Amino acid sequence: INDFAAIGYASAGFEDGDWVQIGAGAAQPDRPIAVLGPGTGLGVCGALPGPHGATVVSGEGGHADFSPVGEEEIEILRRLLTRYRRVSAERLLSGAGLQNIYWALNTMRGTESRHATPADISAAALSGKDSIAVETLAVFCRVLGGFAGNLALTYGARGGVYVAGGIVPRYPELFLNSRFRSGFESKGRHRAIMERIPTQLIVHPQPGLLGASYVAQEMAT
Repeated sequence: INDFAAIGYASAGFEDGDWVQIGAGAAQPDRPIAVLGPGTGLGVCGALPGPHGATVVSGEGGHADFSPVGEEEIEILRRLLTRYRRVSAERLLSGAGLQNIYWALNTMRGTESRHATPADISAAALSGKDSIAVETLAVFCRVLGGFAGNLALTYGARGGVYVAGGIVPRYPELFLNSRFRSGFESKGRHRAIMERIPTQLIVHPQPGLLGASYVAQEMAT
């Protein structure tokens, strides 16, 4: 099965120690769940819990258009449109996305890009030695929150929104203190709905294998 779909299958069976909640909200049993994760790309799926595990709806949601909010994000979009004919969410929410945000912010500030790889940008941000790298991670988390909120509205994800992938789980403290949740809840007249939907960072070391094992067990019965 698709590696990200496997995380979707795992989502309905996570135990309390498998995730950390970000912000308020309480999951409603048997309601849709949204799962997303930035890594090499931006994985997205939906899951509907059932008596025999989850039914997962896979797709290519990471390639939906980037929807900027506020002047800074609009300007980042303008800069990226000089590089790409079309800017998807994945152009910002991935390892390469960190590089794109960092490049765009440097061009906006008239500064020189000092770091070339996602790992170097993240390390510079965590050390506080590069203010543009710090801002890059802040923008990344805020945009991820907005995208997660869009998924929650699309799927009606009253069962919660889970964040996975190869980037965010490496920096749990930074993520928990970021504006991810603010970006998630900022949905205008639907804010009250968003405030009731929980968002969770997956900390299980192998959620994909966990989901694949559920599928294997189901196939064996």
